[in-house]
Amino acid sequence: MPKKQSLAPRKAIDRKRMARALKTWRGFDKGARRPDVERAYNPDLAYANYVRYLGTDFIQFLRARKSKVRRMNVFDAGCGKGSFLSHVKNEFGEGVFTEGLALAHFKSKGIDRLHVGHIDKFKLPKRKYDLVVSHAGATFYSFDPLARTGEIIDALKSGGDAFLDYSSRLDLAELKALCASKDVALTVTRSNRYYTAVHITKTIRARKKVPA
Repeated sequence: MPKKQSLAPRKAIDRKRMARALKTWRGFDKGARRPDVERAYNPDLAYANYVRYLGTDFIQFLRARKSKVRRMNVFDAGCGKGSFLSHVKNEFGEGVFTEGLALAHFKSKGIDRLHVGHIDKFKLPKRKYDLVVSHAGATFYSFDPLARTGEIIDALKSGGDAFLDYSSRLDLAELKALCASKDVALTVTRSNRYYTAVHITKTIRARKKVPA
């Protein structure tokens, strides 16, 4: 029986190729398109791939959430060209405020606010979002995915949810320890030798009653 080849050399080659592409890329709206960079940062821009790889029907999920809040704040950390956010905006209109983080500026009617930069240099606000997603984006390519995950948890409102995926470098035990330290629920929705997808829920804490 032939031996299975190690993925380590291939990963090293892919990382070097992506680093070279990012160094020479001029952005979506500046000159020639760089498909290699687009695939590297967010390989599947269609909404259906978010559903497939993160393991959730987000429209149904947000409909259930919409019954509890007047307006939802949704953030895509690594939004590619905004396909996911545009789909959500088309479905809910003014009932949702959409924000995205991308490597370069682009125009999209489906995004209310676009941030340009890398997740490792981006400061997330505290307790703002009802939903944060990251598919082959921020947590996948961050140099410190656990630190970024901690910041994403802090950015969730009470009762908010995050759906994130990670490369095979993720130490799941460390992620579980992080979620336990922040008192949030963690569910693994997808896992194989290439990536891991999780659902993190920030539980609603009961308000303390003030004695009369």
